[in-house]
Formats: sequence, C-alpha cells, structure tokens
Amino acid sequence: MASQLYQQIELISREKHIEPEIIVAAIEDAMVVAARKFYRTEEELRSKFNPDTGQVDVFSVHTVVEEVVDPLREISLNDARKRMPEIEVGGEITQGKPTDVLGRIAAQTAKQVILQKVREAERDSVFSEFQGRQGELVNCYVTPTRPIEQDELDVMYEDAYAGEPFVELAPAPAEVRDVRETNICRLHVAASEHTGKVVVLSAIDNLWKGTSSQAVQNLNLMFGFPEAEGLT
Repeated sequence: MASQLYQQIELISREKHIEPEIIVAAIEDAMVVAARKFYRTEEELRSKFNPDTGQVDVFSVHTVVEEVVDPLREISLNDARKRMPEIEVGGEITQGKPTDVLGRIAAQTAKQVILQKVREAERDSVFSEFQGRQGELVNCYVTPTRPIEQDELDVMYEDAYAGEPFVELAPAPAEVRDVRETNICRLHVAASEHTGKVVVLSAIDNLWKGTSSQAVQNLNLMFGFPEAEGLT
C-alpha cells in the first residue's frame, strides 16, 4: 500500500498534470541538498524515496579504485572488499546517512526545491502540449459593395496598417514558418477576379503573439516607451 506521502504526490501530479516521478525526484534532490548543508560534506550524496513507507534515505557513494585520488568520492579496492568481498574496480560502496537529524533544514529545502521543480514541470508540460499547435493560419473573405482592383486593395491595406510595428503585408500567402518565434502578424490580401471577393490570409505564432506579448505592448504604450520595446 502506498504511503500517505506518496498519495499526496499522486494528488499533486494529477492537479498539476505532471508525472509523479518528477515530484519524487524533487524530494530526493531536496534531501540531498539538506544533507549536504547539515553534514557540510563534499561527498557524492544520493537519496532514494520509498513509496511504500514514505521514507527518504540519503547515502554517500564511493567509487572503487585501485589507487585513491579523491578520498571523499573514492575507496580503495582493498578497503571496499572488507565490506563487499565480491566487489570489483568501478563498483560503488554506499554508506547511509541519518536523516532524522535534518529536521527543519530538510523541510524548508524540500519546499523550495519541490515548488521550483513543479513550476518547471508545469511550464514544460504546457509547452509540450502546445508546441505541436504552434502557429495559426487564419483566412476570411468579404464581398465588396463594388468591384475593386488589386492595386487599390494594396493601397488601402498599406494605409490601414502604416506605422503598425507588428503587422507585415506580404505579396504572397503567408506561412507559419515566416512568423515563427516573432510577434509579427503577416497578412496577404487578394482580390479574386473570378468571384469578386476579397480574401485575407494571416499567419501568427500563437505561442509568441499571445496575451503576454500583448501585455508588454500595452505597458510600453502606457508608460511612453516604444511599442516594440522588448519584443521582436
């Protein structure tokens, strides 16, 4: 049966849409950080979370070598075989570290590390979800009340968007790759001789030109900065 702590981990993972393993890794990282602060050691430390008991074990790791150069991270083959007779060079000897003495340090560190890891995981999860949807192509058409030529239409749009730093008029239909990782909206407008309609095609990168970049634009205008400041 899963421990109460692991049940809480599963609950958070469902709420935040991240894998439980990410939170477990954050807890293990936090215990290593707390142990290193408490023991003031440069040894290689690792930790292991037991989902059944909720216990997090911390232990030092020494690599078995013929000749010890770094005693904080290495152990001689002769000394290692006193503990594990069958061990060979390249193996590892672990030694548990008491964790009950970590107390408040572990709790504070765990909170900081877990929050950071969860934020990072949430950001990665959202990015992964929408990465495949990056970029939008939108088209619309209107029926003019009178016949209109392409040259006249071009002039109308050039006048309408003159001075707009994030609108570009394109001579050919725009594609998502043309605006990827920019704040630009690229427009192409065409008058159809066959139908008499005006067709407008637009392309934006919806992950870049979203509410965040619009907020930056609004703040720039509000405080008298150039509208394009900090944006591309």
